[in-house]
Amino acid sequence: MISTEISLKDVQNALKKLKPNTSPGPDGLSPELWSYFANSLAPIIVRLITAALEANTFPRSVYKAIIRLIEKKKDAEKTGDRSV
Repeated sequence: MISTEISLKDVQNALKKLKPNTSPGPDGLSPELWSYFANSLAPIIVRLITAALEANTFPRSVYKAIIRLIEKKKDAEKTGDRSV
């Protein structure tokens, strides 16, 4: 049982505040796409989260992530490059 409702406005705001030019998640969708379609996607997301909270379970796919190692440049220490 959930103690507070998930606000449509909160979800819309959260989607619109996603940082652009960052890597997409496991779904392959970029933050720009989520932000652009925030008003259309927010009601669907609210229903999904509410249903999951009421059922007291989330799909396993929610816990998936992609982790990739990025090789450091050989001269990174000399140049002070700490971009990663």
